[in-house]
Amino acid sequence: MNYKIKRLSGTEVHNDKSLLQAVLRLDEVNMTSIMEDCGYTEFPWDKRILGLNRDATQFFACFKDEELVGYLEVGPDWNDSDVLYLSSIQISPRYLNTGVFKALIHSTISTLKEQQVDELTSNVQVSNHKMINIFKKLGFEVFERDSGHTLNVRGNFDKITSSPLVSRLFRA
Repeated sequence: MNYKIKRLSGTEVHNDKSLLQAVLRLDEVNMTSIMEDCGYTEFPWDKRILGLNRDATQFFACFKDEELVGYLEVGPDWNDSDVLYLSSIQISPRYLNTGVFKALIHSTISTLKEQQVDELTSNVQVSNHKMINIFKKLGFEVFERDSGHTLNVRGNFDKITSSPLVSRLFRA
């Protein structure tokens, strides 16, 4: 399939109401059951929207025609601005296994290489086994967190870009 990746700031996403709604719909579709499995009764929408309203957030939006079919979001870690935090990767269920993940990873890694990123970090819900496995395949280390609901993952950017998964994505 032919996808178009647009790189935007978090503020641009936040200020484009139709795009913001599409992002929040993807979050809701993909994250509601995962959050419920972790004991959350409501998705933290206010916190989510606040996180998007940052110029330093880099948002890679993947479109099929005019439809948002996936995105990858990174920005400075809230606790360590020298580290880049991978906030979210979401793909529309209709577009799983169609190359959206590959397009997002390819575009993001190409951009981050230019920015000379050293380290990436993220948090993942303990019930999100699919994403935990993807992080491991990308070369991230997985650490437990105090909350019990999330795991922290950290990865050296050079190790991530030389992982077998990334090598396969860039070859294909």
